Parts: sequence; structure tokens; C-alpha cells
Amino acid sequence: MALSPRPRPRFQILRPRRRHLIRPEALRRARPYGHPPSPPALVPPRRPLAPPPPPQARPVPPPLLEMISIIEGKHNLDPSIFSCLELSSLSLAGCTFPPPQPPSFVGFLKLTKLSLSEVELPPHGERQLEAMIAASPLLLELSLDNVHSFHHSEVWFVRGPNIRSLRIWAVDQDFGCRIGELPRLEDAAFLDSEVTTQVLCKTLEGIAHVESLDFNALMHQFSDNPPERFSFTFQNLRSLDLHACLDQISSTSLVFSILRCAPNLEKLEIEVGCYDDLVDDGTVEGFANAQTSDDIFPRLRCLVT
Repeated sequence: MALSPRPRPRFQILRPRRRHLIRPEALRRARPYGHPPSPPALVPPRRPLAPPPPPQARPVPPPLLEMISIIEGKHNLDPSIFSCLELSSLSLAGCTFPPPQPPSFVGFLKLTKLSLSEVELPPHGERQLEAMIAASPLLLELSLDNVHSFHHSEVWFVRGPNIRSLRIWAVDQDFGCRIGELPRLEDAAFLDSEVTTQVLCKTLEGIAHVESLDFNALMHQFSDNPPERFSFTFQNLRSLDLHACLDQISSTSLVFSILRCAPNLEKLEIEVGCYDDLVDDGTVEGFANAQTSDDIFPRLRCLVT
């Protein structure tokens, strides 16, 4: 006798009351009685997990340049040099400097040494260089060696609250550099063969408080002889290195004008030369011993000729 399918119950009784017995809706669906069980569903294989994304690389900050040295560059520097705010030393030779400054540039606040050699100034570069030096409050050493300009040079001033050492060496052209406020200057070297007597006296007055001076008295543009005695004294000067020309009255007079105003001089080195080969060694020796009877060297301990 064939069995008929079992009738479907009127009410679904799969109502679990406990939370841990609750199953998904698909598992609680009633299967009709008498129907053969359906084949198990094929579960698709799990996709392999994608590799985790690499950690996001942190942006690398630009290198902090502390020193730049360019020798015989023969080109215009890019204004991006003003973005190197960590510079402590800058040495340039044979290039055009400074480039136009961006409006956001506030100065090289950590610069301690600046050296320019055979550098050409662009139009109005004198004012830019003046502003850049003044905006470097930690600058200690400044060297301007044969800085020149192919256009009309403007007068500009070297100013710095902490500059200890200054070198200005200009052989063929007066590039307009003048001495401003340098309250802590200790060591100075100066040669500007194209300045007038008035400019030279102002320069010496601006560096009169130095302790060591290297001075070249080979001047070409003396409008008149220097005064016999300056209105100021080199009160702190202890070491003096002089370069003079014996067949130039103005050069010789300038040397003695400086010596008369240096009462505390302890070391004197004089290098003498001449444009006339007829000056003999006796003249040189006489120059070294001149006016010692006037007691212009009361504290002198070392004399080198």
C-alpha cells in the first residue's frame, strides 16, 4: 500500500526562545513532507583575501641644507636658494648674485658665514645684498672679494649686529660698498683702490674699533693727501698689517696717519713696494725706522718688514 505524503502542519513551530538557538531564515524554512531532500547547495569557494594595502608613505621633507659652496659657477643662481632657510654657510665664486628675492623671504636667520668672490651684481643687486646681509642676524664672517658690477654701482652699506670678521677687497672697481653699523667687529681687511680720500677716511672711521686690521694703502684715486692725524683713534687696535708704496706720497702719508692714531699697537707688519725700481733697500729700512723718535709705537712688541 502506497503511503500518501504527510500533510503540511498548519502552524510553524520553529520558534526558538533562546538566543543561541536562533538560526538564519534560510535554515528555518520548512521543507514539505514527503519531498526528497534537495541536494546540498554548492558553496562557492572563498576568494583569497587581497593583500593589505601598503602603509601610506610619509612625505619626505626637503633636505635641510646647511652649507652651499659654488666655485666658478658662471651662471645666474636660481631664486630657490632663498628657500634654504637652514643655511649656516654660503660661499659663491664666479656667478651672478643675488637673484630676485621672493616676497616671503625674511632672511637667512641661521647664516653665520658669507663669502662672495668674483661675483657679479645684477642691476640693483647692491640693495638686495645690503638687505640680505642685514636680515642675517647671526652672521659672523663676511668676505667680499672682487665683487663687481657692469652697470653703475649704487652706494650701499654693510650692517650687521654680530659681524666679527669683515674682508672687502676690490682692485679694479669701487662697487659702492660702505661701512655701516658694525658694533662687534674685531677683525677687518680692506683694499679698495678706487675710492676717494673722503670715502677712505669714512671707512677707517667705521672700523676704528677693530683689534686686528689688514690694510692696503695702494690707492689710485686720492683727491688729496690724507690728514696728518685722524679725528678718531684706533683705541683697540693690537695687530696691524700694512701694504704701502714708497714712491706714492699719499700712500706713505696714509700709513703714518694710521700709525699715529694707534696708541695700543703691539704687532706691526709692513709690506712695502714701489712702482719705481730705483727705490733701494736702504729706503725701505729707513721707512721702517722712521719717526720712532716721536714715540708713535709706545707698546709695540713685534715689527715685521
